[in-house]
Amino acid sequence: MLALTWNVRGLGKAEKRRKVRNVVISLKPTVFFRQESKLGVFESRTIRSLGGILLTRGDFNTVLSALERKCGDFNNWSARAFNNFILKAKMMDIPLRGVNYTWSNNKENGTWARLDRFLVSPILLIWFLNMEQTGLPRTISDHSTLTLGSSKDYWGPRPFKFNNEWLEDK
Repeated sequence: MLALTWNVRGLGKAEKRRKVRNVVISLKPTVFFRQESKLGVFESRTIRSLGGILLTRGDFNTVLSALERKCGDFNNWSARAFNNFILKAKMMDIPLRGVNYTWSNNKENGTWARLDRFLVSPILLIWFLNMEQTGLPRTISDHSTLTLGSSKDYWGPRPFKFNNEWLEDK
């Protein structure tokens, strides 16, 4: 399984659509999330009201800790609220590989932050062993492309096979 998500502004331009298509073709994701809109408030009760979500991805416009921001202002209240949201929604933020930050304001000595992420239900980590999210270098967007993948699917314990030869005395 490979999920690809990318927050790209300006997909009305043919050049950007072509570049996005090329990335999708080269990575061959199982699922591709294209995100260009903003959701004002996304509360844990929203997730619960939908019957529980195994996977959500977003540009949450906040960070979990000061370590996820380089330059710019860190909002401790917002980080605490986001951490509480993840706990109440019973989701997990799995480590990000590839890049430290998923967004930049594209200015010299600018602000960098990890605003984008996948949040997963713990049950997914049982079904898909070694799940990891990876940020790819930014190209045409101020946001990094994110992938979510698992190197090995888990379909339950391997069945035990008994070999009758084991009973033979040789």
